Amino acid sequence: MPGPAALLYGPGHRIVYGNGPFLVEFGASCLGLPAVEALLGLPARAFELMDLAYGEGRSLAAWVEIGGVHRRLVVAVRRDIETEEVYGIAIHLVAAADAGPVRGRGGFVPMIAPLGAERSPDERFGHGRSRDAS
Repeated sequence: MPGPAALLYGPGHRIVYGNGPFLVEFGASCLGLPAVEALLGLPARAFELMDLAYGEGRSLAAWVEIGGVHRRLVVAVRRDIETEEVYGIAIHLVAAADAGPVRGRGGFVPMIAPLGAERSPDERFGHGRSRDAS
């Protein structure tokens, strides 16, 4: 069974979608609320990570402790397909046993660069010439 996951919108991280495990853990009443008001079981570190990922426009992950249990919080940036502007984040809580051993400085681990970050939108979607073409 997948871990709790949700889509959050805007700099206030309003919860717009939660999968089944998310709704079981945090309740359906959290939909439409800012994460900081609805996800009371999360430590302050989780909200700092969400703000950092949204503000810097890069996906991050960190270990957090929720109710005495260590879990991996993965925060993936969501971008507008046309403008590339960050409009929200996706969060996923992974049990420690399923997360693997990766750790970084300060517990925040940058994820792999966003798909196609080093390519132009035309190159990512197969339109136009690539930079290597003459």
